[in-house]
Amino acid sequence: MFQRLSRRRIFRSGSSLLALGLAVAIAFHGAFLAAIAATSSLVMSRSPSVLALMPLAFGRRESNADVMVFRQTTPPTGGVGQATIGIERDPAPLLKVGFFESRLDNAGDQWRSAAWSAIATTSFLLGRDFGHRRFSFEYNGSIDGPSAGGLFTVHVLALALGDKVRADTTMTGTINPDGTIGPVGGIPLKLQGASEAGKRRIAIPAGQLTAEVDAVRQETGLEVFEAANIFDAYRFLTGRPLPLPIGAKDERPQLTPEFYAATTAQVEALQARYRKIEPRKFLGSELGLENEVSDAADIEDGTSPVAFARRGFVSATENFSAAKQSLKDGDLADAYHQTLSALWLAKAVRNLLAVDAVTSSSERVDAPNTNPAVDSNAAIDADRTETSVIASNTDAGAQTKSHRQQRDLIAQAAAHWSKVDSRAEELFARLAGTEARSASDAVNLMRAYGDWIAANGFQKLAQQSLQELESGKLPFNTSTTKTEQALFYSAVAPALADERLQIVEDTLALGFDGTGPVLQRDRVLRFSNTLFQAANASFKAFEALTIQPHAKSTAVAIDVVREEFNTIDATYYLAHAALAATTELAEELDDRTNLPYLQLGGSLLAYLSANSLIAKYYSLKAKFDPELETVGLRVPTEFDNTQGLTSMLDLAEQQARRTIAAARHASSEPGLQILDYDIGRSLREGDAFDKLRALRAFWKARSEANFIAIFSGQFALADRATPLVTVLQWIGGAAAIALAIAGGWWWRSRRRQPHVKS
Repeated sequence: MFQRLSRRRIFRSGSSLLALGLAVAIAFHGAFLAAIAATSSLVMSRSPSVLALMPLAFGRRESNADVMVFRQTTPPTGGVGQATIGIERDPAPLLKVGFFESRLDNAGDQWRSAAWSAIATTSFLLGRDFGHRRFSFEYNGSIDGPSAGGLFTVHVLALALGDKVRADTTMTGTINPDGTIGPVGGIPLKLQGASEAGKRRIAIPAGQLTAEVDAVRQETGLEVFEAANIFDAYRFLTGRPLPLPIGAKDERPQLTPEFYAATTAQVEALQARYRKIEPRKFLGSELGLENEVSDAADIEDGTSPVAFARRGFVSATENFSAAKQSLKDGDLADAYHQTLSALWLAKAVRNLLAVDAVTSSSERVDAPNTNPAVDSNAAIDADRTETSVIASNTDAGAQTKSHRQQRDLIAQAAAHWSKVDSRAEELFARLAGTEARSASDAVNLMRAYGDWIAANGFQKLAQQSLQELESGKLPFNTSTTKTEQALFYSAVAPALADERLQIVEDTLALGFDGTGPVLQRDRVLRFSNTLFQAANASFKAFEALTIQPHAKSTAVAIDVVREEFNTIDATYYLAHAALAATTELAEELDDRTNLPYLQLGGSLLAYLSANSLIAKYYSLKAKFDPELETVGLRVPTEFDNTQGLTSMLDLAEQQARRTIAAARHASSEPGLQILDYDIGRSLREGDAFDKLRALRAFWKARSEANFIAIFSGQFALADRATPLVTVLQWIGGAAAIALAIAGGWWWRSRRRQPHVKS
């Protein structure tokens, strides 16, 4: 029979039979799914269709996210609106995100930020940079707020993994950088609206199942699940677990003996430097503390430079004592952290006393200089520092009666602080000449650039403060809030800058060994773009959550409120400065080889700072020290959402452990990231302020370790168990195709058989 057919006819016959077989297979597949659905709708809603995965390789994919909304009507109501999320290929190498709206400004900054955060979180969790991809978010109607962040993240993850979100399930909750689900408002009304829209299962942030929410749950019959993190939420909404990176073991990491020895030597060198400038030697009598160190609680309150100097003196001494003990006990991370803190506090104390000597000189004209801390020959250490600049002018200031002449002295100091210190210039040149040969080198170079940008921001803050005093806008010898802020930052910001520059030096000394897999450079550029856009979106989200409402409630221009926040919250200032510096410094680089690392470092600094602000003000509802607030330090004293903080700390610590293990599995050594992790473990045992810093330390360790694994080119996700229904679908589909092809050939062979005459 086959000999009678030409090759063309065989090809045409085979093609038609294959098409027929596929058609029969699809029909069989649909009948198979319908049969399962009839017996178990629960299983069907949890398991994605096999043929639905085909668009993952071909064309555009979409997912409809049912967003729970809170409508500020009279009375307020809740409801559900549908957002369509799409992803498709794009010829451009960098990720693109588009927002489609039926009217101008329908989609607010918070909603846009939630979308960007969802993409960034997905990118980091799955190790995908989404180059040559275009995301779209479409919503018919006006919407804003960050509460869809968790839902968007689940849907973007599902699109990337080929999973399907249950049609009867949705959620509300923000998304944090570590994947924790943050709290939201209006949950009772949202539940009521979701029930009326036909939803049966709802995920809410952990800790928000209040009595009022529970009453609505019982009334509506909804299944309400508290999701602490994106892993909980994803499993609840899709019935599938999120895959973890291969090698992501949940075990406490340990430093290698080589890194431990090198870091110990670095800590000992820093402690030797502190002993040269130890405040106890010469500041006790000047501060009224004599030889005994009093407890910080016993130090008198006040916002003058000398009052802060007293507290700084006590804190520096306590920190150094703790650092020495930690080094003896083998707690290297705590010893390093405490030593750095003691160093910058000691320098801040001397700066504060120098500022006090200038600003109060009119009260002691012609008085001899008895303060060795402000002797013109005094020097903080072997490095040239800003403190010696003020100190060298103090004697002249003490003899000057005119306030204008005193401002001139501060202007002279400002001339030194207005440009980047020579130490910073030298370090920037070293960074520009540093070659990243491995993935860990690349991430540590990124880390060093981030700390340098932070130091640059603190330098500019000092410069700005002194310029305000110099201009005469602020009377520097009075106790106005603005004056106190300017005086405080003029002394403390340079010390903070010096601390960050020290961290840059330590990173260069400890973080570059060239070992590990060869760096995948193309990934660095694409991830730097994603992270910068996510940082910018998070910063705008914070402004929409906090700055804009404050401006509206006080009837003050938003730029005025922004400037106010720049002076009352250093974290806000740093986030804003990091975004600006990342763009400005990129234009100044002559050799652009290391540009992606600079952009990554600045973007990560801005991203973590912006999300720290959102956590502090929105998710955790922090309460601040009112006295420190007057000088621009919003230091948390307690949090309303303590359960949320505990949940965030637990997951952040776990995620840091897992990503560090994944980085090691990729044959890279994340020594500095382990150091950050251990610092976070130490800080979380402290007060409210320390706990917030611990959260950020975990975030940083996790982010950097994740990048090490990704940039090595060896990042891979562990296989997930395939659901039984999916296996049966594949078997059924394959059997249907085989039967269809066999039947088709049999049918054609019957047609081609010649009729035999009797």
